[in-house]
Amino acid sequence: MRQLPRLLHVALLSGAALVLLAPDTAHAQLGGLRRRMEERMSKAVLGEDAKSSATPTFSDRVLEISDARLEQLVKGLRVEAADAEKRERENKAMDAKAAEHEKAQEAYGKCSAPYTKQMMDMTGKLMAFGILAKREESKTGKISPATNDSLTAATARMTKLKDEMVAKCGEGPGDSPFDAMKEGGESSDPESAGAKAAGLTREQYAVLRERVAAWLQSRDGKTGQYAFAAGERATLEKRAGDLAPFRKLLVD
Repeated sequence: MRQLPRLLHVALLSGAALVLLAPDTAHAQLGGLRRRMEERMSKAVLGEDAKSSATPTFSDRVLEISDARLEQLVKGLRVEAADAEKRERENKAMDAKAAEHEKAQEAYGKCSAPYTKQMMDMTGKLMAFGILAKREESKTGKISPATNDSLTAATARMTKLKDEMVAKCGEGPGDSPFDAMKEGGESSDPESAGAKAAGLTREQYAVLRERVAAWLQSRDGKTGQYAFAAGERATLEKRAGDLAPFRKLLVD
C-alpha cells in the first residue's frame, strides 16, 4: 500500500513524457491512467479491490465485519434512524408553519396594500419637504413657517396611516419560520452521533456503514467494488434481519 503513491508518481512522469512525444493521444492516455491509478489506490485503502485480492485488507480504518462489529453498527444506526425520524417530524412541522406564514403574508399584503401605497406617496412628499427645508436653512438660517407646517402635516399623516393600518391589518406575520430556523444554530451530524453510539471513530463507522450498504445493494443484484471475506458474508447473511429496518437509511 505504501508503494502506491510512488507508482502514481512514476505513472505521472511517464505520462508527461508521452505528452512531449505525442500531445494529442498522450493527454487522453494520461488522464485514463491517472484515473485508474487513483481508483486502485482508493480500492486498496478501503479493501475494495476484489479482482486483486480474494479478501479485503483489514486495518484500523477498515474493520472486519463480525457479530460484534454489526452490533456496534446497529447501535449507531438506531441513533441515526431516531435522528432521521426527528428531522422528518421537524420538516413536516416547518412546512406547515411555512404554509401558514405564506397564507398570512398574502392576507396581510391584501389588507395593507391601500395603506402602503399612501405611505409611499407620503414618504416621497416628506423627502421633498426635507430637501426644501435644508435649502431654506442654508440660505436664510431658518426654515420657513410654510415648509415647517408642511413637514409637520406630512409626518402626522404618515403616523395616522400607520396606526390605521395596524388597527385593521395587525403588525404582520413577521419573519419566515425558515429565517428563525437559520438563526437556531448549526445542525447536528447524525453519522457522528451514530459513530459515538457505536464506540467507533467517525472514519471507522463511515467505512463500516458504507461496506454494509454495498452488501445490501449486492443482494439486489447490483454489483459493487467492495470485497468481503467469506466469514463476513456469512455474518451479514445471518444478521440480515437486524439490518433490514435500516435499509432506507443505508441505501435508499
